[in-house]
Amino acid sequence: MFKVKSEVTITYELGFEGDYEEQVQENGYDIVGPVFKITVEPGVVSEVHLPHSLCLEGLKTGISLIRFGNFKDGKMNIIEPVTIGPSHIVLENPSFSGLGPLLSKLWGRPIPFKGMVLLYSQVVCPQYEAYMEYKFHLYVIPRNQPEITKLHKQKQTNGFKNMGKPHLLESRLYTKTEYTVRAHPDGKILPKVKLFCLYVFLLKYICDFFFNNGFIKMK
Repeated sequence: MFKVKSEVTITYELGFEGDYEEQVQENGYDIVGPVFKITVEPGVVSEVHLPHSLCLEGLKTGISLIRFGNFKDGKMNIIEPVTIGPSHIVLENPSFSGLGPLLSKLWGRPIPFKGMVLLYSQVVCPQYEAYMEYKFHLYVIPRNQPEITKLHKQKQTNGFKNMGKPHLLESRLYTKTEYTVRAHPDGKILPKVKLFCLYVFLLKYICDFFFNNGFIKMK
């Protein structure tokens, strides 16, 4: 959200976090939300509210370590936000280019995120009962991902249906933590081990499940 002093045209697009990863890590921070590339006439925007994916309840004393990263001409500036809310952080009189939320590595513990689960299904070989099976794609991601709409469209184009299950996780997601996914009865799960990375494009957060009937459980 932008608060402006007068009528103005604002152009913005989603940046790829991986483009900034090395620079951010070298400066002692982690990216904790989407990075936006923003273009606007200088001095017209008085406030910008950008989303983060952190669970502030799990972060507690680490809230004071949240910052804005401003990326321009190959350089990164660290800016302290005016306000930190449950889903957004606020910057006054911003200078635009690449802009996104960061968390200092001084936190030193697994980072808590508000997570969500997306599950898509597809029937494979429905015309041949003997070979028919069900295929599922599972996504476990931080919330506040602007690419989710693009993901829904891509899955629909590829013949998958959104299962429409409750998307929000009951517990937090943590970095540097192992999670186990099980299918019952025994189903084939690919890959066996999946490394989740905050900087990978959303469409790559995926596991495949194949079985005739049953259920999926994650913990």
